Amino acid sequence: MILKESMNPLGLVPERFTVAVSPAGNLLGFGQLEKKDSYIELRSMIVDPSARGQGVGKALLKELLSKAGRSDVLITTIGNRMPFYQSEGFQRLGLKEVPRSLLFEVMAGTVVARIAAGDELVVMKRTI
Repeated sequence: MILKESMNPLGLVPERFTVAVSPAGNLLGFGQLEKKDSYIELRSMIVDPSARGQGVGKALLKELLSKAGRSDVLITTIGNRMPFYQSEGFQRLGLKEVPRSLLFEVMAGTVVARIAAGDELVVMKRTI
């Protein structure tokens, strides 16, 4: 799933995964949270294309957000995924609002997003 989505596999830590599986035991999607100094980063959330539009992503995101507690949650994603996250209460951040700890990833990811996905990189935030 990761390679099909042109995602960066760095930073994947299976012990942090929250997974969604079908009744037959097939992997439908996963995501992970990473605690940072002043926020929690939602990382690597992927839903299998065959399961999209069926509520799997919303259910997975809801579970991940419940694990985040009362912390701010940030995600770095590509522009075409913004409507999904906006529908769940995330707002786009301007570059000046991005935490310093994410700036290098954002700068490098901006180039990669254009090449790999033909899209812009965006940082979004949800305050729980």
